[in-house]
Amino acid sequence: MRRLVAVGSICSVLMLVAAPAWAQMKVAIQGGLNLASMSIEQDGQSVEGLETRTGIQAGASLMVPVGSAVAVRFGAGYIQRGFSESEDGGTFTLELDYINVPVLVQINVPVQNSKVTPHFFAGGVVGFETGCAFSGDVDGASASVDCDASELGTETLATKSTSLDVMFGGGLDIGLTPGGIGLVIDASYALGLSNVADEDGVDAKHRGFGVTGGITIPLGRPM
Repeated sequence: MRRLVAVGSICSVLMLVAAPAWAQMKVAIQGGLNLASMSIEQDGQSVEGLETRTGIQAGASLMVPVGSAVAVRFGAGYIQRGFSESEDGGTFTLELDYINVPVLVQINVPVQNSKVTPHFFAGGVVGFETGCAFSGDVDGASASVDCDASELGTETLATKSTSLDVMFGGGLDIGLTPGGIGLVIDASYALGLSNVADEDGVDAKHRGFGVTGGITIPLGRPM
């Protein structure tokens, strides 16, 4: 009987400790732009002249407080990556699409008597490729083919299905209502850690600068 009472007491204490964190969790829905590029080496030589691909990104994240000013962000979203290259009067683009799953640690910097709270974050991102295509625009004529299309012949590009990046950045949380609904603005930089090219002698890593904005919705109120 005493053992059951002890177990019940421990569970009650854990629920009381966890309740404030649960009550302060937030969901963020964001969208914006991603200025994507790649660092590519072929047979040990850097490939020069690569330009950015301007793409979109959108997703959602769950912010779980783990301290008075620290939280962990779990997210998932769609992002367009790759690069562009200008050659012979035309523009050619490698279009890579991913579902990204970031896990970030966020540090908030509260400002007294202000609805605006700066924050900084850093962490890792696992990406799952959902699409790969080449597009070109020459003299007003444009075309796009999949990376494994037979039209490319020996130029078919083999890419890996996953990627790994480190991401860091900062932003602002702006309170709108007493209930906790607010706006969030983020700027981030992603640095690729894994080689996404599945070809001998080729090392390709993602780079990207992103800007997003969105809304935050609390899942409860602090207790």
